[in-house]
Amino acid sequence: HLFQSAMSQSALLCCLAAVLATTATDVSAIIQHQAPNYFSQKVSTPHPEITRVHLMFMNHLDVGFSLPSEIGYSANVINAYLNVYFERAANVSRDLRKFGYLETFSYLAHPWMLEMFFDCPQNVSLQGIKIQCPSQATVDYVAQAVKEGAIQWHAGSMNVQYETCLTPNLLQISLDSAKRLDAKFGIKRKLSAVSLRDVPGLTRAAIDLMAKNGIVAVTNGINWACPSVDLGSPDLKFVRWRSPDTGNEIFYNKIPGGYPGNPGPDPNHPGGLDFSNCLQAPGTTEIQCWAFRSDNSGPPVDYKEVLSNYEVLRGQYPNAAISASTMEKFWSLVLANRDSVPVFTKENGDTWLQGDQADFHRMARYRAIARALDTCVSAGACQLESPDMIMFSRWIAKAAEHTYGLNGVWDYVHYSNLDFYSVMQNDNFRHGVSSWLEQRQFLQLAVDAAPPKLASYIAAELAPLADEFPGVGANFSRLNDTAWGRPLTAGGPYRVVFDRRAGLARFSIDSGATWHQGGGAFVYRTYNESDTAFFLRYYTNPNGDNTGFGKYNSTQNAHPVSQFWSISAAAIYQHSSQSTFAVQFLMDDPQSSVKYGAPASMWAMYNFTGTGYTLHSWSLSKTPTRLMEAFYIDFPKPPGALAVLNKLGHDIAVGQVAANGSVWQHMVGHSPYSVAFRQQGKAELRVQSLDSSLACPRTASYGPTVWPVPMSPVPHSKVAGISFNMLNNVWDVNFVFWYPYMPTEANFRARFRVDLADHLDDLTVDGDHQVDAKLNWRDIL
Repeated sequence: HLFQSAMSQSALLCCLAAVLATTATDVSAIIQHQAPNYFSQKVSTPHPEITRVHLMFMNHLDVGFSLPSEIGYSANVINAYLNVYFERAANVSRDLRKFGYLETFSYLAHPWMLEMFFDCPQNVSLQGIKIQCPSQATVDYVAQAVKEGAIQWHAGSMNVQYETCLTPNLLQISLDSAKRLDAKFGIKRKLSAVSLRDVPGLTRAAIDLMAKNGIVAVTNGINWACPSVDLGSPDLKFVRWRSPDTGNEIFYNKIPGGYPGNPGPDPNHPGGLDFSNCLQAPGTTEIQCWAFRSDNSGPPVDYKEVLSNYEVLRGQYPNAAISASTMEKFWSLVLANRDSVPVFTKENGDTWLQGDQADFHRMARYRAIARALDTCVSAGACQLESPDMIMFSRWIAKAAEHTYGLNGVWDYVHYSNLDFYSVMQNDNFRHGVSSWLEQRQFLQLAVDAAPPKLASYIAAELAPLADEFPGVGANFSRLNDTAWGRPLTAGGPYRVVFDRRAGLARFSIDSGATWHQGGGAFVYRTYNESDTAFFLRYYTNPNGDNTGFGKYNSTQNAHPVSQFWSISAAAIYQHSSQSTFAVQFLMDDPQSSVKYGAPASMWAMYNFTGTGYTLHSWSLSKTPTRLMEAFYIDFPKPPGALAVLNKLGHDIAVGQVAANGSVWQHMVGHSPYSVAFRQQGKAELRVQSLDSSLACPRTASYGPTVWPVPMSPVPHSKVAGISFNMLNNVWDVNFVFWYPYMPTEANFRARFRVDLADHLDDLTVDGDHQVDAKLNWRDIL
């Protein structure tokens, strides 16, 4: 993903040598990807039993990240599709017919980009780069190509990290682009399918809404450096993925080790067209294969490339009829024999979610918009399908797309804070910041495009994000040291106990008759290259690649430590109303803020009302750092409780995640809770996160962590708590590499609401009872 696959190894080495010439970095240590050497691969075996090949033509879309010939700003990428790629696809189909070839071609597009082509926003610029709308003649030409079948689209909007949709409404918005295109061209589908590329998985919680929208399948080409979920046996790549609570199903086809990769040069070396990357419809001799092209490289350059793809396939499948096909044709075949496909019910998830939380400010705004949308829809003031919602929907859908910035800043020396600050204004670093601001701009475009009623709800949700730290004024009194560890009255029936490490240790809403688990401790963690090595050991990786995690050469240049840093409460204050407490926390070692990125101080503001409390966790004067870090707010699990995550409106327990799925990171929604701790016969403890989306389970001896390893399932009983990650920077491609990157955001607040709810009679979660499977799992010390 770091380099264009068309680049030769020698050219790549020359480019890297030039980039790194002024450093002492070993170039060979930096190379993570290079053009595949097809001739070193095993010669493909012909498959004469195959009678038909359903050939799909597609390329990978990153709305940002990289381009073959320009800086990969989102606007540059959009302009390439709007002004080059769609017209090129139409030209390829035209030329095949013009020259009398029998081979057919149909380009599978992403609806979000194609809809923008046909309904191009005027006078929109992203970070100073204007979106260049196509001419009317080009629009008409491409529209005719669509009508002729030369361009088609799948049922998703783009390559979405579906958990990051957060709510059913935002997931529906993501699926609506394809439906609007269908309506525009009068297409009535009996079924549809989603293409998901690069992203290493998705949540089971998406099944029900996808099925409701007529989607029968997701085909998932997984980044070649990533593991793929264990579907029940090592060789199984195709299942009926069932939602246990509703029985709804979609087919899930994983393509591990690539999207797949680019087609090879000849039948003996087919590259991505190899049989191992194709899917055979059960009970038939027909297969679906992908002539897939790399990141933002567009459709085939010309008709000759298409003819080459056909020749590669003819050598592999000498008895097959080969033609460009559609998702609908192939998956109709699969549906006819669905009973022969194994059933899978576990959670998968997405092991890249930590990158989505790297920009705290952006995520807080996104969650605010999501809450406003839910409120507006629930009030009947907004209808997702309304014409005045289209432009808002288009821009907000980008927030869950898997691209968050450029493919790196290409500096492997300036890691210490002092060295980093000395080069922050260099072009490579400024381009990185500009790309992150560009991603934020999509949210602002959505806000600006919201219809009036929705806009008012959004304004109300966004307003508190501008609040400044209120401090403790004259109405607060500092309590003496005897207050620690003993019950305090918090007004009315509320009783609380505070701890110097944990913050709120426990609380009661019935004058101390019943006590409940507290929460809200700050957790700060730094990492070094030993953590990267640990990651590579457990991240089941067929190619020995790091995917872009880690900070290479940081040990040599900055000598960071890998550890949790001790944080202690310095003082506790109580408001004159008695119901509000302010607890000040400081890092025990100031070097955590000087050499790394810990806040200079933190405050936990607790207000006890209703059936629980509100927590505002303030972090002040956070230092930007390139060294790897993660910052959390922790909520311990009550003993014996079941930890339940709200994902797209569905309850999913940590213990339901399959092997090689996302065990340690989960994107959670906000209503009626983000996380719930359930105990049979006892009140349910619910945590609602307003600003952070990334929930990280931990055990008593491991975590919280933003690394997606180890990959083994964790039994329910091993979960000791859920920590909400505020920010992290363990990636070195695509996502935000340091925070804050805007000086005005060194102070920030994470808000939570914790409530007690009536207990349930059983602990069923989406049809899966709390049973600890007999798994080969151990705590990692």
